[in-house]
Amino acid sequence: EVIQVPVYVTGHGAPVANLTRENFRLFVNGKLQTIDYFDVIDFATLPTDAVRDPRQRRLYLLVFDLTFSSGNALHRAQKAAEQMIESGADEDTFGIATMQPAGGANVIVPFSRDRVALVRAIRNLRPSRMPDPLRLALTPSEREGIASGVFRGGAEGVLVGAQENGMRDFESQYLHNAIENAIGDLADLAVRLAPLEGIKHVVLLSTGFDAALIHGVSRPRGPFDTTRPSRDRESQANLGFDPRLLGAIQRMHQTFASSSVFLDAIDIAGLRPMQRVWDNEALYALTRDTGGEVVDRRNDLTGAMQYLVNLQRVAYVLSFNAHNTGRALNKIAVKLVNAPSGAHASYRESYASEVDPADSGDPLRLADIVMNDITQTGVTTTARIDSAPGKATVNVDVAAGEVLAQSGGMTLEGEALFYVFSGPGAVAFNRKQITIEPRAMAALATQPVRITQAFDLPPGQYVAKALIRFGINGTLGFARSDFTVP
Repeated sequence: EVIQVPVYVTGHGAPVANLTRENFRLFVNGKLQTIDYFDVIDFATLPTDAVRDPRQRRLYLLVFDLTFSSGNALHRAQKAAEQMIESGADEDTFGIATMQPAGGANVIVPFSRDRVALVRAIRNLRPSRMPDPLRLALTPSEREGIASGVFRGGAEGVLVGAQENGMRDFESQYLHNAIENAIGDLADLAVRLAPLEGIKHVVLLSTGFDAALIHGVSRPRGPFDTTRPSRDRESQANLGFDPRLLGAIQRMHQTFASSSVFLDAIDIAGLRPMQRVWDNEALYALTRDTGGEVVDRRNDLTGAMQYLVNLQRVAYVLSFNAHNTGRALNKIAVKLVNAPSGAHASYRESYASEVDPADSGDPLRLADIVMNDITQTGVTTTARIDSAPGKATVNVDVAAGEVLAQSGGMTLEGEALFYVFSGPGAVAFNRKQITIEPRAMAALATQPVRITQAFDLPPGQYVAKALIRFGINGTLGFARSDFTVP
């Protein structure tokens, strides 16, 4: 297995470019490791055709923390994230998620270049009304409203509810459980991102919490600090600390490292009166050992987000052929040699010798297949389009006979997800169930199953995509076809 170690080298608040293989030393479990493959990715100069390679992309999952953040801070973060999405380069790939005590981590829009879908998710912080299990498509009214700049969505109600629920949590004995659940939710996101190609980031947009709850060390107030702590911080301090949280954070760090995912954090509260250096200690504790960055002490949240992206503009990918070390978890260390003064390397600090197989039913992974046209070998699938004025019919042939041997003579159950894309956005969607009875299976050995779906579309250029999924071992098939509606 080839293990990739993406490395960001920064110095004086900027990326360090023009380094070579000779500037790096790679160690595995304390022993010098040969760098078998070396690559440099500058996302500012990457050609458009190369960006489409899933291995050469940055994935940013923006996670809005509805547990520990006030409504005002969240609203500022929403506005900043929207500005960042609308002004970002076409090659930038983002996803939107929320994290809250009752619902855990909820991916509202998976990684996409569809600016309309991303902005709608940021404004509403809830999924689309379209019954799309992968959350790629919007209803026509949602897409038209966001594109026209008229519809703002119901975000205000979401934020007020989040703030009130958060305050109740801060005043209850269950705060420790809320923190432990949040740590577990972040680790779960890393596991879900592990099968995806590219350099992956989870960006936590949060005001954080009192780090004394983690380590039990209360920080003294300065002699000139006449401000009173916020109500939520007072309540947190009164609850003491929970030693379980340190163990949960350490396990989360290992999960992010073995999944090759960076955890970044942005303090969305901005500058505060009489702010102390340890006020954001919880955010640093969460991101430490994942290779991620913390951006704080900034009122310009749009600038803070752009600063983070610029800081990670140049990635050095060190890859090596992994051998059996006899360890379940292997330590990684990267040292810089003859690098500019003040240069610092950020990277994953471990990898697992054995990883769990990718979940074939995870909507995040399935959406990545659809968005990036990732070929599937589970079942042969082909698509052909019959177009007419104002209409197109998608015909998908599935070689279901290829999965018959796995069915054991039982009824074969599956589903077909149909998408029609105009540019980066999914403008039409439908879902069909596939049921094949045993008495029909003999014929499937020589002829495919055909599934059709008609769409009403205005004239234009489109791409049809079909994702086929059978429940037997999660067998997947994918096909796409370009077409024109006259």
